[in-house]
Amino acid sequence: MWILIGVQLFIVLLLFTLGWAIRKMEANWLIPGFSTRSEEEQQQLIENGYPQKIGTLLIATAAGMAILLPLNFTPFKYVMEVQFGFMFIFLLGGFIYPIPTKDPHFKESEGQSPMSKWEMNVGWR
Repeated sequence: MWILIGVQLFIVLLLFTLGWAIRKMEANWLIPGFSTRSEEEQQQLIENGYPQKIGTLLIATAAGMAILLPLNFTPFKYVMEVQFGFMFIFLLGGFIYPIPTKDPHFKESEGQSPMSKWEMNVGWR
């Protein structure tokens, strides 16, 4: 049990550190695909706040995982599944949410949110 708590603490620290580096230290190269874009596209993404939103997402995920950490000391059987399920759903949903800030020419189809597109994508696989 202590090993699993240690693994979770490591993940919390890792997510917080990466989020802080992206948000405060402007380590935008940590975002996948950011450094392969042209300079003007990178500047446009920075102006739209895309790196800051990704950094905030990672910090919020670390905070959520830390809040769920005391569940380890309860008799609840499925603690690890709940914690890693939270991380999985929160990160996947969160990486889809900032799409409109990522692409200025992005047009959302009427009546369909990016989250429902993700749900349909996962459902078909």
